[in-house]
Amino acid sequence: MTGIGKYFAALVILLAMMWTWDLAHSDRELGLDKRRAIESTLQETIVQYIKSQRPGVTDVIFQQLFSEDLPSKEPGTKEMLVRFRYVTDESIGTSGDMTEQVFEGSVRLRSKDGSTWEWVNESVSSPMIRYKNGSEIKAGSGQEPTAAPAEDPNQSDAQKDHQH
Repeated sequence: MTGIGKYFAALVILLAMMWTWDLAHSDRELGLDKRRAIESTLQETIVQYIKSQRPGVTDVIFQQLFSEDLPSKEPGTKEMLVRFRYVTDESIGTSGDMTEQVFEGSVRLRSKDGSTWEWVNESVSSPMIRYKNGSEIKAGSGQEPTAAPAEDPNQSDAQKDHQH
């Protein structure tokens, strides 16, 4: 690198550091306490909805929950996108079979006063479902299904050895 190139690179890095410092320490329209209260209320709403729609769900565990400000298309309004990821454990039927399902999604909120937020839309997907214990079915045996082995088929041999 030439002498001028070094100074130019140092200047670019310095400007980037100043911009990120300013971004991290700038005043936000919505304080962290208010933002956390909105996220917490949304989390409670989601848990209540899941348990009312799927009574077999025993646990709802949020792995991620964070919000970000969005530019609003309407003047005088604020918009926020709350992203989340949670896991549910659900009992299936009376056999004791359990599933673990991961959900990812987001909720778009809008407010005119910063205190009352309107639920605009949501997006939820389930990229993974895992059967914790299930039934073993053998083709052509004519026998009733038997309980699956106690071992977790999703676990590698190295993980099994580590548990002992």
